[in-house]
Amino acid sequence: MKIQLGNKSYNSKEITFGDLYKSNEFIKYFNDGASKGENMQEEFDKIANYLVDIFGSQFTAQDVYEKLPSKGCIPKVMNMAAEIRAESMGELGSKNEAAVVVEN
Repeated sequence: MKIQLGNKSYNSKEITFGDLYKSNEFIKYFNDGASKGENMQEEFDKIANYLVDIFGSQFTAQDVYEKLPSKGCIPKVMNMAAEIRAESMGELGSKNEAAVVVEN
């Protein structure tokens, strides 16, 4: 996954199960109506912080505020969260591939 901030592109870090959790929380927050328009700053902060997390702190929330174009930014970020969720639900191959490997 990529994002363009100003004249620089960033690739997301390796997406973890924790990122999937954050993505589901993010989607639920906005699907539930967010702050119902009462606190737009809170919503903007959630968007900026979500992006910083998913992209592994390669940029700051301030960078998001200053460099992310406003046109279509909210649907774009929602699509990123939905993409993370969709990729986690990908089809499983054989039964052996379905096993979860945990590294110590």
